[in-house]
This record gives sequence, C-alpha cells and structure tokens, in this order.
Amino acid sequence: MLNKFRPALLILAIGAVAFSLGYVVFPHSEDIPGDIHGSAAAGNVSLDPSVSAPDFVVQTLDGADVSSDEYEGKIMVVDFWATWCGPCLTEIPHYNELHADYADKGVEMLGVTFQSGSAEQVADWIARPIKIGTMEFKLDYPIVMGNRDIEVSWGPVYGFPMTYLVDSNWKIRKKWMGAIPSKTAQLRVLIDQLLEEQAEREAN
Repeated sequence: MLNKFRPALLILAIGAVAFSLGYVVFPHSEDIPGDIHGSAAAGNVSLDPSVSAPDFVVQTLDGADVSSDEYEGKIMVVDFWATWCGPCLTEIPHYNELHADYADKGVEMLGVTFQSGSAEQVADWIARPIKIGTMEFKLDYPIVMGNRDIEVSWGPVYGFPMTYLVDSNWKIRKKWMGAIPSKTAQLRVLIDQLLEEQAEREAN
C-alpha cells in the first residue's frame, strides 16, 4: 500500500521543502518550447489595464548601479529568473531571439537574477555554455542582480520565472507566471501593439 502512494508522497515532500524555502519553480509543459512565433501561436492575448511599474535600483554583474530611470521611454521585458530554474533556462534561446529582433526598436530585455549566488558566481555561470539535452546556447541579453527591494515592490514573487511587459510610460501591461510555450509569441504580439500605440502617440 505504501508503494502505491510513494510518488504522491514524494511530490508533496518536495513541494513542502520548496514552500518552506520561500520559492517554487513554476511548471512548464515542454522541456524546450518549439517554434512559437506568430500570432496564431499567441492565441487570444491582450494587454492588461496599465499599472505603474515600481522604480528600482539594481546592480550589474560588475557591481555598477542600474536605475529604472535609465529605461525611460523604453518598452521592457523584465524576467525574474534563477540559474537553477530549469523552466527559466528553456526560455533563454527565445529571449535571445526577442532581444535581437527588437533591440533596435526601443525594446529592452532585462533578466533579473535571484537566489543564484554572488554576482561573480552568476557571471561565471553565464560565461559557460548553457546545456539542456542536446541543445547548447549562450545568454545574449543584459542580466542584473535582483535584491529585496525589487522583489518586494514588483512582487509578491511566488516562484520563477516571472515575466513582466512594461510599456514606454512605465506601466505594467502583462505579467506571466511560468515558462508557458506560448509566452514568447504573446510577447511579440503585445510588443507590436505597444509599438503601434507609441507611434500613434508620437504622431499626434
């Protein structure tokens, strides 16, 4: 009888440990999401009513301060992640593509790192190729170190990854919890909408 319930007990035990440590890893449905470009893959997604994004001051891996003021007038994708978070890692190749495709359009990608050791340890981790199964890749977008202030002001942070889309007026327009396969497609659709909104405001 005990063997019958052992897998469930193991899952409950792991969940209890994660909860006691104050974090969880949000589940995802695939190890490596496939090609998720295009509006069809995004499904029925829309921008949320705007909520002001809190200001922040964080540090780069070199120890330099980075303020939210430096992103004034930019559309931002802010991703809360950790180096040990498997679902977070599956998103990196897609965020690399997102960063490459939108960087020259005034869109910034920022990874905010939590619970992953010191800045030096994170820098060493990023310097090595990231391997998932047969895939090997690098992280190509800016990374900063999270701190208690941004965790509290942008939270509550229940787990990783947590991803925010912020418009050029510094309003949060969408929030995702977990590494869902359609997230990058949704981001592209919504970023395009925000760019259109911005162009209309600038034309008037």
